[in-house]
Amino acid sequence: DELIIELDFYLNEQYRSKFGRFYFLSNDDLVNLISSGLDPRFYIPYVRQLFKGVHNIQFRLPEQNIGTTTNQTMNSAAIDVYGKLFIR
Repeated sequence: DELIIELDFYLNEQYRSKFGRFYFLSNDDLVNLISSGLDPRFYIPYVRQLFKGVHNIQFRLPEQNIGTTTNQTMNSAAIDVYGKLFIR
């Protein structure tokens, strides 16, 4: 029980307090998400939980950074996102 309390405190302090949408994920889901590394394919299952109305997300992978190209809503409407997403 103490370990679970400490894990919850750590996730809240280090992740959820910096990006509030992480409160929509369970501790198990958040640990899986942050341990998935830099491969954006592992992020796709969490898109629906983090962003209401977004059904899927597609990534375009340049050499040094990751840029999103399209968000797809439940109605299959595509929303282009311009800019680059840098992952540390």
